[in-house]
Amino acid sequence: MLADILVFKKIRQELGGRLRLTISGGASLNENIGKFFSKIGILILEGYGLTETSPVISVNREDDFKFGTVGKIISDVEIKIADNKEILVKGPSVFKGYFKDKNKTKECFNKEGYIYTGDLGFVDKQGFLTIIGRLKEMIITSGGKNVWPERVENLLNNDRFISQSMLIGNNRKFISVLIVPDWQEVEIYFKKNNLLLQERDKLIKSPVFLEIFQKRISEKINPELHEFEKVKKFKILPQEFSQEQEELTATLKLRRHIIEKHCSKIIDSIYV
Repeated sequence: MLADILVFKKIRQELGGRLRLTISGGASLNENIGKFFSKIGILILEGYGLTETSPVISVNREDDFKFGTVGKIISDVEIKIADNKEILVKGPSVFKGYFKDKNKTKECFNKEGYIYTGDLGFVDKQGFLTIIGRLKEMIITSGGKNVWPERVENLLNNDRFISQSMLIGNNRKFISVLIVPDWQEVEIYFKKNNLLLQERDKLIKSPVFLEIFQKRISEKINPELHEFEKVKKFKILPQEFSQEQEELTATLKLRRHIIEKHCSKIIDSIYV
């Protein structure tokens, strides 16, 4: 394979030359990234667990994996999906409780002895578990519709022009999104189409630039969503969400309340 000789082999060499597979956890793995590394000969097996579950609940196996999921449940561990889609876990690897904190311990288990993970997900027909978000991050629109932001954000972030995104809409009439462009892809597109590439602060106000994202959302993202999930409006941000600004955790998860605070004026302008 020519691509392997010219490109893939060089990438493998940069990673030591002997790396065949690795485990991913802590934050969700972009499905496209997983597929890319698989093509170059490095398999990334995504798993899921909590400190309180010691820690593995599910994991993809080398001979039984599915990108976009966190694998199948490990032996001796049971899970249930609650009516609100929260993942509940029971098994010998689940901890007994928090040290000298009976009240907090009682709060984290249901009557059947399952621990509340706080994560939302589902198990498909093949037995693979998919995480769709955090319960505390669930958006409830003013119309009473539940929207799991991570699922929509993953769709957005898989677009070639989008690097980061954060859904907005809790107690609002409709869903909107803050978008951080993939500036490298934007530059390639503008040069290829002989378009004027301005400074970021100016570019994000350009009708030509905004039309690119409007078209991507309306033609590629929204058709994949239920009516109440569809992105009605968006705002482009010139700078990435960062750990330095405390907008991302150590595992690169969004600190939504911090981002909302930093972008409060922008968000208010969406819902005028």
